[in-house]
Amino acid sequence: MPTQINKTSDPFSITENEVNLAVAEFLRGKGANILRVAIDREQGYDVHAEMKGYSFIIESKGSRKNNQTENVFDSGQLKVHASAQIFYLMKKLEIKSETTFLVLANPDIPRIRKLISDVSTSLDQLGLIQFWVGYERGVRIECPKELREVLSGLGLE
Repeated sequence: MPTQINKTSDPFSITENEVNLAVAEFLRGKGANILRVAIDREQGYDVHAEMKGYSFIIESKGSRKNNQTENVFDSGQLKVHASAQIFYLMKKLEIKSETTFLVLANPDIPRIRKLISDVSTSLDQLGLIQFWVGYERGVRIECPKELREVLSGLGLE
């Protein structure tokens, strides 16, 4: 069951839909062609974008349920969501190429940061990029060292 928003230490809450829209707007602002933005329970990639010959496959999660304003996910739910997110992207490693980036997109809140940081070395080894959506809906990027130059060339790093 989601936790009341006032019972967490989260600085803000955001839905998966809002994460998807923020990521799509960020990439569009950098010149990407947005092929898909999932809303609500649509199946498939949450955000799919192309930019200068590169493809971005993005799996997003939020800190509260879509169409909810009062409740946020508890720590156990966030852990399940992060696990599912990583598993989904690991399955996509089969289609990954040098021009395909796999991305986790999450709210930039301490509880989710902690979950992801616990496996960040493994995520880097898999070549997964992290998009962090802040309170103002800005996006910060973290990535493995070997991807920094390519992302910088795209104007993303």
